[in-house]
Amino acid sequence: MSQNHEPEWVGPAKENAKRIESKLGLMMPPSNGVIWTNEISKKFWAHVREVLKMFDERLLKADRDRLWALKEQACERAKSLQDRANFRKSLQHYNFIIKNVIAADAYVGTPPSTLLLKHYGQLLTKANKYIHENKHEMITKHKNEIYEEIQRIRKKHDAHWREKQSSWRNRIRANVAKNLARIIKATATLKNVEENVRNLRREILAGGSVKYLDRQEIYLAESEAKATDIRESIILWQGWVDKEQDKLEQ
Repeated sequence: MSQNHEPEWVGPAKENAKRIESKLGLMMPPSNGVIWTNEISKKFWAHVREVLKMFDERLLKADRDRLWALKEQACERAKSLQDRANFRKSLQHYNFIIKNVIAADAYVGTPPSTLLLKHYGQLLTKANKYIHENKHEMITKHKNEIYEEIQRIRKKHDAHWREKQSSWRNRIRANVAKNLARIIKATATLKNVEENVRNLRREILAGGSVKYLDRQEIYLAESEAKATDIRESIILWQGWVDKEQDKLEQ
């Protein structure tokens, strides 16, 4: 025991307090003009871990309480600087992303063309990808604001796509109806032409003057050619109808 009658452990405890206080003094973040970087953050929290181990050593209660308060003060200051740095970094990402998001809604009144809608959709996809890649550097508020804006614009785009899809289907149905009407009319005409061909063949077989038979042969050739043209048209139109109906079933 020392001459002032203090327990032997008091002296070492005071030395421990001095070492901790010195360490805390080195790690205390300045109050102004600090740009808090990831490197500074890593070093600071490494120091905090070292200091926490030092608190395992023997200390006077008054020193422990005082030094613990200093440590808490340093940590609170560091957290404040970190939060501000995180906000600034997040805001940079937010400002960059929101440009693409706003650009995807850059129209008023008349719905955009199919080409523009595809382009706008790509902008939103790009924004989503950017958020995913940088989400660890963005605060929740900024991410949520952008996600909500993306969802709002996507709903508008989806409505335009549904409208275009409906218009497209209506055009397809109109084309089908038009070609079916052609087929019905052509089929009726073909029936008459084929009947005329049969009649001409019977007349030619029945015989007659050379002049008469020559004329009937010409009529027959013309009627047969007309029948061939009509059949080919019916086949063509039916192909169009089948193709259009396949589109509607997709």
